[in-house]
Amino acid sequence: MIGYPKYIRNSGKAAEAHNEYLQFAAEIGIIGLISFLSIIFTFYYIVYQYFEKEHDKNKLLIIFGILMGVTSYLVHCLFTFPFHVPVLGATFFILIGLATAYIQLSLEERSGSYNKNQTIYDFNLKPVFKYISIIIVIVMAVFVIWKLAINPYLAEINYYKGSKSFAEQDNSAALEYFQKAALLDTSNGRIMHGLGSAYYQLGMQEEAQKILQQTKEIYNDRNTYRNLALSYMQTENYEKAQGEFEHAIYLDPKFYEAYNDLASLYVYQSEYEKAIETWKKAIDLGLEFKEKHIFLYYIGISYHRIDMQGEAYNYFLEALKEAPDDSPIMEDIERELLKIYQSTNVPE
Repeated sequence: MIGYPKYIRNSGKAAEAHNEYLQFAAEIGIIGLISFLSIIFTFYYIVYQYFEKEHDKNKLLIIFGILMGVTSYLVHCLFTFPFHVPVLGATFFILIGLATAYIQLSLEERSGSYNKNQTIYDFNLKPVFKYISIIIVIVMAVFVIWKLAINPYLAEINYYKGSKSFAEQDNSAALEYFQKAALLDTSNGRIMHGLGSAYYQLGMQEEAQKILQQTKEIYNDRNTYRNLALSYMQTENYEKAQGEFEHAIYLDPKFYEAYNDLASLYVYQSEYEKAIETWKKAIDLGLEFKEKHIFLYYIGISYHRIDMQGEAYNYFLEALKEAPDDSPIMEDIERELLKIYQSTNVPE
């Protein structure tokens, strides 16, 4: 993008591939994808062999049902990423495990090597130790299920409640929900982003910066960098703020809000030439956005600050043309135009 800026307007940003197989290749590499596909191939091969050997229609119907469920899931993976939802991913492998176990037991029963009365596992332990072992296994299973499935699910519920509170501008309630979600799942980047953003909105900048810095390690989202930069601006750490704004633009070259924030940062530092250049870059993206007349107005103000009244007049005039009739800055634009017109620096 840096070498070919004219292509920026045609760029886009996708957080996920919306194809689980491509997502696997991106996250765990080609070897990881091949390993996953080999598991699927082995499962289908086992089922194929079972259909060749088994003649009991009831048993075949059970395996066929599971096979259709697995197949539908894999087809669904072509268009989205269900394995990234812990409950769905766990369900998929549980189905494969149950089908494989059922096939194995069915084949043993068919060959006569299966004894319904035999004890599958014999620990050769006293009864009390057997019970203790069973309890430990159950507790561990519950713990794993809780950590891998229930906790993330409850965290998502609190995240969506926090997002709803954000939309209703109830930042205190949003913070409470995000804190609950983060206690349940700190590996979810969206949750950590929401938590850091809530701290920022409530003016708790030290906490916001700490959480948003952690979020960057697990969630490469443009808004995380932007919110972190805005937080740094609040604490007058302009150097760090500039770096975060620039990285947000790097992640999404069409992120015009970040251009505006970066230009505003330059204004705070009285670097009006840089601010003008940044606003112009946002406008040159060729995007349709309702703040365009505001950017033009800001450019005019910046030119006015460096005593380039002719350029200021032209941009104020352009802002006036672009501004809707109900724009709150319409009067400000007209006032600035009148000032320049009445001054000795009236443009020819």
